Amino acid sequence: FEEDDYRGKIAALNQVLSRELLDDDALNHHPAVADVRVLGATAVIEAHSADTLKGVGDFARKRGVWLRPIGRWLYTMPAYITSETEMTRITDVMKAWFLEG
Repeated sequence: FEEDDYRGKIAALNQVLSRELLDDDALNHHPAVADVRVLGATAVIEAHSADTLKGVGDFARKRGVWLRPIGRWLYTMPAYITSETEMTRITDVMKAWFLEG
């Protein structure tokens, strides 16, 4: 864990998740979004209703990303080896579900 600098990798993922999700005003003020949270390499977009997330799995897979909501929560817990480019692709799909739909 220490040898491969996973703490640094987690910190880098946290920066990307924070920048892409927490700092996105359109997402954070979307009427269907109750909250957006990031902790380490985990991020959650909480919807007001689970119905808001129906179909998100198919939507994401068509865009090459695996997302699976649990109830009202659309989350990502990427592998610590996920690149910034890959992480941005994941967050772009998460945001697109709310902002393009």
